[in-house]
Amino acid sequence: INIMKKFIPKPTQGLPPLMCDDPEILIIGTFPGISSLESEEYYHDNTNRIWEVLCEIYKEPVPKTYDEKKKLLARHRIVLWDYYKTASRKNSNSSDKSLVGLEPNDIIDFLKKHPTIKKIAINGYGKYNSWGKKLIKAIANDPVLKSRNIQVFRLPETSGLNTRYNVEKLAKEWEIFI
Repeated sequence: INIMKKFIPKPTQGLPPLMCDDPEILIIGTFPGISSLESEEYYHDNTNRIWEVLCEIYKEPVPKTYDEKKKLLARHRIVLWDYYKTASRKNSNSSDKSLVGLEPNDIIDFLKKHPTIKKIAINGYGKYNSWGKKLIKAIANDPVLKSRNIQVFRLPETSGLNTRYNVEKLAKEWEIFI
């Protein structure tokens, strides 16, 4: 008898923001992949090209350790975070399409607590369409944030699943927020 193990989704807590002093740029993804959650490291999955893209933009060597990655972000005053605080997965794959039971982070409150942030980079066109536009509207409706003129950028996904873009093409699109 072939008995398939049923995948039961359970709510999972995402990662806290990967902070630096006086951040100017907030890069927002959806929710950490399984590998990132297990290692407690943003963009731990080697198929995601965000580190290569940032290094292409800044003309720096690609960091090998997570500590080096954090230093890269700090040098350029970048903070990483995800739109969702908690989520469950319908299956054992890290794709955003497998996410259910999503609870958003309070990005508006975060922006208020970090007044040095002037730019937000949304990592993925689909994400921009699903929640980036909501974020833009919430910023525009908040008098404090509206007065800061925060720019929100719709950028192509750095995931390896985005096969239409190589690292160089991604970097060309992403350098708009520099």
